[in-house]
Amino acid sequence: MAVLDRVKEAIISPTEVPKEIEERLGRGRARMRDGASVRNEAMKFRRGDQYVYRSDDGMLISQNTITLSNGSGKPPHKARTTRNFLKDIVAHEVSAATSRVPGYEISPTTSEPEDYAAARLSDKVARYGYDKWRLRRMTKSVVTYAVVADEGFAWPYWDSSVGPYMQAPDPLTGEPKVIGRGEVGIRIFGPNEVYWEPGLKFDESRWHAVEQARPLEDVKAMEGFNLNVKLTADASSDEDGIPREKINQHSKLVLVTEYLERPSPRHPEGRWLTIANGKLICPEKTYPCRDHEDRVVDEPVLHNLSYFLDPDDDRDMGLIRDLLDAQRTINDTTNKQIEWKNHLLMPRIIVRNGEFKQQVTDVPGSVYHAVGSGEITFFPPPDLPNALVSMKAEALEDMARMAAQNDIPSQVESGKGIQALVERDQSRRGDFFAELADFHS
Repeated sequence: MAVLDRVKEAIISPTEVPKEIEERLGRGRARMRDGASVRNEAMKFRRGDQYVYRSDDGMLISQNTITLSNGSGKPPHKARTTRNFLKDIVAHEVSAATSRVPGYEISPTTSEPEDYAAARLSDKVARYGYDKWRLRRMTKSVVTYAVVADEGFAWPYWDSSVGPYMQAPDPLTGEPKVIGRGEVGIRIFGPNEVYWEPGLKFDESRWHAVEQARPLEDVKAMEGFNLNVKLTADASSDEDGIPREKINQHSKLVLVTEYLERPSPRHPEGRWLTIANGKLICPEKTYPCRDHEDRVVDEPVLHNLSYFLDPDDDRDMGLIRDLLDAQRTINDTTNKQIEWKNHLLMPRIIVRNGEFKQQVTDVPGSVYHAVGSGEITFFPPPDLPNALVSMKAEALEDMARMAAQNDIPSQVESGKGIQALVERDQSRRGDFFAELADFHS
């Protein structure tokens, strides 16, 4: 009878989201979307889509980069090419942050031999897990988010769906159920998928929320999914990974929000709520961060990494947002050089007291018949303005200085001078590497 009661409780569990949590999520979501357009712009620039601009309402507007056959799109006389130096800058930062394997050192809690042996074994497990759990790839993703889009987030968890598989009794019905042995997993999130109490730093907030568009079938297969909830596809994820709350008849994505509330006197075990379509789709669970004795720990489940600390704001800053204007200048000066070549460096013919019988083309070896006895000369092409070249060079130098990736000046030849310049650039990353070490720990 007790088993049936638990089954009924799981099926008819409440689906209404508490009012206080709805208000919290609304505040946090609005704050997250305030800066979403800036982060989206930086992500597009890093991918090479560099002809986008932010409108007054925060939307991204793209300019055409090609001329279509019907005459629409980019004007034919305009050049809109891209020289994506941001990708190289990001690759250098990510490589510097992930090229070395972290050294894991786990201290024993006491001087007992058993605790000491357990700590040494934990060291080996951590080093083994670096490859097994693909921590380097995870770190690359988080660091890329931090450099390009201000912040990156990781959520380590136990993935019970990983095999080999075995049969075990279902905790609700007692019926045999196939379960996996399980393995450590890590979910990666961008800054437009995570939010918390506005006005507070990430570590200070008592709650965090993750909002992500997921396939409808995967949501229904979640452990503890409430069979009484009828879900509809209400979200789509654009190319920036930003969930959009709009109904798409071809979409099979559901906007899922996971609310994580840390333990407090009011809720000693914390709260973990899973919400979709404005309803609770799983029974309320305790806070998922626990120690080795299975006790709830008041520590953030999500781990964040940022490039620059902003002490006067609840969101930190990345590197690329400050390089966008310089990158635009590089593209603009390059395009002006191409347009100058197309318009002024093409040979143009001057015929005095005569004319050609046919149109002059660019076909090699063509023979043209002229009428009259006039003089035929070529119009002298003007030189490319040096200002375009110097503006591009200055923009490149500005980007290198802001990213601490400066080239060695030609006048510096001594080993001591070169070493001093290299150390100056490396010291700029010292604080970021310290934050990365805390992130790994």
